[in-house]
Amino acid sequence: IEKQKINMVITKDLSRLGRDYIKTGEYLEKYFPSKNVRYIAVNDGYDSFNDENSNNEMAPFKAVFNDMYAKDISKKVRTALKTKQIKGEYLGTTPAFGYKKDIKTKGKLVIDKQSSKDVKKIFELYLSGKSILEISNILTKAEVPTPSQYAKTANTQKYIKGAWNDKSVRFILQNEVYIGNTVGHKVKKINYKIKKQVMLPKDNWIKVENTHEPIISKEDFEKVQN
Repeated sequence: IEKQKINMVITKDLSRLGRDYIKTGEYLEKYFPSKNVRYIAVNDGYDSFNDENSNNEMAPFKAVFNDMYAKDISKKVRTALKTKQIKGEYLGTTPAFGYKKDIKTKGKLVIDKQSSKDVKKIFELYLSGKSILEISNILTKAEVPTPSQYAKTANTQKYIKGAWNDKSVRFILQNEVYIGNTVGHKVKKINYKIKKQVMLPKDNWIKVENTHEPIISKEDFEKVQN
């Protein structure tokens, strides 16, 4: 359209143009007319070049209904996710370092024999008096794969050398997943139109205890937190 190579846009219906009624309205009322582009929504009988078409007058209302539909779907998805979080299901795409997904039970974690040894080592080093930075250096020198590297190559066992950082070590030392707890609902989207997520206060988090086998004892975990 910007290169003046297109003079008409056709969609199955108005919802295929967009479900955000504000942006859809911008296209229908401003953008397409300013570019002299004809817009047709087949199933809705909309034709911007037909001034006598009564269906054109209904377009703004249909755009609002399409937006409400998107909002309703978003609400249902959030409700379903929250229900799973209350049940203690693990919803992450990648399992926490030290674990793998149970192939028999969806949403459940089981201990990964290889990476769980590294998790135990991190806690042992910290309890022995090593600082987080010292632990990072020890892991890097020992060529222990970082969590992201391990996740990418766990099936091939061909690990790439990489550097650990204090952020990764600190995250592991503070993660309750290693005492068998599943903590969810830590973040939420601002709304269904904006993908940006915001961190929620800890009081809003959903914590379910004893959802899987722990790698670290609760006593050692508490010592580390203190």
